[in-house]
Amino acid sequence: MRLNQSDYKNYNWYEEFKPVSFQSLGAELNLPVLGTVNGSFTRIEDYAYFGTSDEDLGPRPMQTDEVVQYLKLHHDRTFKFGLWALQSELIYQNAISGAEFMPVPDFLTRQTIYFEDEWFKKAAKIQTGFRLKYFTEFNLPAYDPVLAEFYLQDLEQIGSFPLIDFFFQTKIKQTRLFLIYEHMNQMFQSENRHFSAPGYPYRDASLRFGLVWNFFK
Repeated sequence: MRLNQSDYKNYNWYEEFKPVSFQSLGAELNLPVLGTVNGSFTRIEDYAYFGTSDEDLGPRPMQTDEVVQYLKLHHDRTFKFGLWALQSELIYQNAISGAEFMPVPDFLTRQTIYFEDEWFKKAAKIQTGFRLKYFTEFNLPAYDPVLAEFYLQDLEQIGSFPLIDFFFQTKIKQTRLFLIYEHMNQMFQSENRHFSAPGYPYRDASLRFGLVWNFFK
């Protein structure tokens, strides 16, 4: 059951929904050479979501009688090369049925390459490197600020662009210092053409840093 009351006329509704039913089956395989591989299959009945109707009354809660079936394969592995390391994460996912109700990118990856060492007679532990995130295009849900909820849309696809961060962190005894330059690949573009939702540009490149000092061990 979903009730919403608002000063906006199109945002008033009273809906009665069936209970959503989930069934999931998963397995995980750990191999020293290949890393960790796990997969899951999920079946959802009476899936509930926010969507729009032909009357264009704005987003509202909906429920489908179609069974949603979702497959996900995940691989995670860290490769070591002396003082360097590569942490690789690959994800494949597919809505086998009911894809219009659960849009997901077919492929996404997170890759982190970093240098790790101990400096100043092993008094300081440092780690620095780059982190890359990427996902293929899909109908990413739109955001409604009145509801503070995401709703399904099929007018615009978003994705197929990299997001690159630079990071540096060090720990000296009880003190930890970190610096992150997020979305640094924007430096090579004249304008920000990346979006986190339809009509919502991804945040500009930004520099964050911090200091953590533990007074007690």
